[in-house]
Amino acid sequence: MDSIVSALVFAFVRTKSTKDIYVPVINTVKQDLPLRTDVSYLFAKLGLDVNTLTFVDEVDFQTDGNEELVLVDHNRLSGSQEALSDRITQVIDHHVDENLYTKVNRKIERVGSCASLVVETLSSQAERSILLGNECLCHLLLATILVDTVNHDAKQLRSTDTDKRACNIIRRSSSVMDSDELFQSLQKAKFDQSRLSSSDLLRKDYKQWNLNGINLGIASTGLSLESWLERDGDSAYGEMCQYMGAQGLSLLLVMAAFFESLNGEEASEFRRELLVLSKDARLLTYVVDGLSSDKAGLELEQLEIQKISGDVRCFAQNNIRASRKHLQPVLAKLLSGYSTSSV
Repeated sequence: MDSIVSALVFAFVRTKSTKDIYVPVINTVKQDLPLRTDVSYLFAKLGLDVNTLTFVDEVDFQTDGNEELVLVDHNRLSGSQEALSDRITQVIDHHVDENLYTKVNRKIERVGSCASLVVETLSSQAERSILLGNECLCHLLLATILVDTVNHDAKQLRSTDTDKRACNIIRRSSSVMDSDELFQSLQKAKFDQSRLSSSDLLRKDYKQWNLNGINLGIASTGLSLESWLERDGDSAYGEMCQYMGAQGLSLLLVMAAFFESLNGEEASEFRRELLVLSKDARLLTYVVDGLSSDKAGLELEQLEIQKISGDVRCFAQNNIRASRKHLQPVLAKLLSGYSTSSV
């Protein structure tokens, strides 16, 4: 949601406030948007037609001209897009700074939501007037920041002063009367993935990197690993292997983030789990040992799940604050010391 809303709002305001035309390009294929259940819910709630959005598979950047690029919610182009690096003119992101594109305008800060940085960036009088004069844009931004910061829950350590300032700026113009109600409705939509197939769950919220010559992907899901693997059985493992082959992966990780009811009561507790899969036994052992170490900070505890293959490892992740944004740098550092040659 963060990348979609950040791109949409930034492009709209900049187009209205300058002589340039900014087109928000959603960096996922169009057919995968329905998998983003929270985005679908929010857009339907606001009466926005998702069919008017432009998706990355609908644009041929190589032949469509010399467009300049603004990166939002990431600060490194994916491998297939690296040829576009010379076109980047601005970066707005809240992930670990990979120190790329250093000659352009960069705003990279470790805050809860990239949407908060978009609010800060759109700071001129003309931009702020356009932004605060549009109830829909403010509603989109507020919803996104609430989701990313877990409604500013202090226990999650995700909300920063920047996120809180951004919310204060846009809240009055958003027409949102009850932030808690908005957050709860979005959480319900986000974590309701019971109707998604194993293939859908892998594609729904997925990112991929090449780290020290190793292609790896991290998928995020709102189902517990046990619920998913017991529901789909052997087909879940088969879909994972097929997905790895299609993406050319040596390593696949699945981060499960979900709410679990406490003793059948209405109250629930947020949980995280982690699955690691590789056909390379040496790589699997190396990664699992590294992620299980105290230095990684994930606080992993092995899960015993029946009907799971020997090249899969499943863990409860007791450090619930460690999201994919935190896991990727840990993996980058870990794999920097891995040699792909045989020993």
